[in-house]
Amino acid sequence: MTFDARAAELRALAAKGVGRAYVHLDGWGLRGYDNLHPDVLPPCPEAGGWEGMKRFADACDGLGFIFAIHDQYRDYYLDGPTYNPRHGVMTEGGGRTFDSTWYGGAQTFLCSSLAPGYVRRNHSEILAHGVKMRGAYLDVFSVVPGDECYNPEHPVTRAESLKYRGQSFDYVRSWGGVVSSEEPTDWAVPYLDLVHHGPFALDPNPGSGPAMGIPIPLFDLVYHDAILLPWSLGKGAWGIPENDLGFLHGMGNAGLPYLSIEPAAEELARVKAMCALNARVGLLEMTRHEFLDGSLRRQRFTYSDGTTVTIDLDAGTYAVSPELQVPAAIR
Repeated sequence: MTFDARAAELRALAAKGVGRAYVHLDGWGLRGYDNLHPDVLPPCPEAGGWEGMKRFADACDGLGFIFAIHDQYRDYYLDGPTYNPRHGVMTEGGGRTFDSTWYGGAQTFLCSSLAPGYVRRNHSEILAHGVKMRGAYLDVFSVVPGDECYNPEHPVTRAESLKYRGQSFDYVRSWGGVVSSEEPTDWAVPYLDLVHHGPFALDPNPGSGPAMGIPIPLFDLVYHDAILLPWSLGKGAWGIPENDLGFLHGMGNAGLPYLSIEPAAEELARVKAMCALNARVGLLEMTRHEFLDGSLRRQRFTYSDGTTVTIDLDAGTYAVSPELQVPAAIR
C-alpha cells in the first residue's frame, strides 16, 4: 500500500463527514512494519519514499487530520545498519536476550539510556525533510516494565529506564507532537496524550476471550481527565470481553473511538456518538461507576459536570443524560 493510496482513502473518509481524525501510520519505515529498528529511515521506497511520505502528511494536514507515526526504540534488530552488540541490554550475568518474534527477525533489546538519542536522530531527520509529522507513538514504552542493564558502559536501573523513556516522550512533546504509547500505566500518564488501547483482562490473553472477573473502569476512575483512551467498537473486539460490544464500554468511559478506513454506516454513526460524548466530558473526571442490578451488566458512569452514561451490555443499549446531541459530521 503506497502513501498516495492511503491518502486517497483518507480523502474518501473525509467526504463521509469525518472532519477530524488522528491518523496512526504503521509500516512506513525502510523495510516495513517491525523491521530494522531503530534504523527505519529512509521511508519505505516501495510506498513512495520521502516524497510519498511528505505528500501523505500534506494530505492529512489539508484534511485537518493529525498525522502520527508508529515508532519503536526497544526492539533492536541485528541487521540494522547501526547495530552494535555493545548497545544492547546486558543481563546481570553478563549475557544478552535474543528474540525473533516479529516480522524483522533476529533482535535483542536496546539499552534505554540510548533510546532518546535515536528518537532525536530519527525525528529531526523526518522533520528536516519537510514531513508534517504531528505526533509519534513510541511502541511498548508504556506497557513494558523498565529494563535493567548491567553493561558497565551504560548501566541502567528499572527506575532509570523509565526516566529515559520519559525523556523520549518529552522530545516528541518538544517539537509539538502528540505523544502516545501502547497501554495506560500510571508512571507514563504525565508524559502521554493518548495510548493505543486499554484492554480488559481476558482469558487466555488480551486479544480475545471471556473477561477474567468483572471489568470495571479502575484506570479511568483515576486518570480519565488526564489521558485519552481509544476503544475498539465491535463485539468481542481486541481487549473487549467476547460477549460485550466495545462501543458500549467506550461510551461508558467516554473515550475515543477507533474508525475503520472504510467504515460502514453503523460504525460511522457509533463513532459520531462517541466523539460527541467525548467532546463534552473527555477531559473531565469520572467521579462514579455503579452496577445497577445483580446482573452486573447494567452500569452507570458519572462525570464531574453531572453527565451520566448508562449502558446495558445484554440489551446492547446506552443512554446519556443530559441527552446527547450527535452532529451530522465530526468537526
